[in-house]
Amino acid sequence: MGTTLIRVIICAIIIQAGYFVLVYAMIARSPPTPADMARDAERKLNAPEVAEGEKLGSARRSLH
Repeated sequence: MGTTLIRVIICAIIIQAGYFVLVYAMIARSPPTPADMARDAERKLNAPEVAEGEKLGSARRSLH
């Protein structure tokens, strides 16, 4: 009885892990939706242009 219970638990964990990996792969491979593209475009319009070296530099300097 104990061996059967352990095997059932191990199988349940393997099935759940496989399901998670499958769903994650499907989401990762799906093309962006029109809503995703519109949201990205809106973020780019509202975001100020900052040089690459200045993104965190000024915040760090203000702490010293």
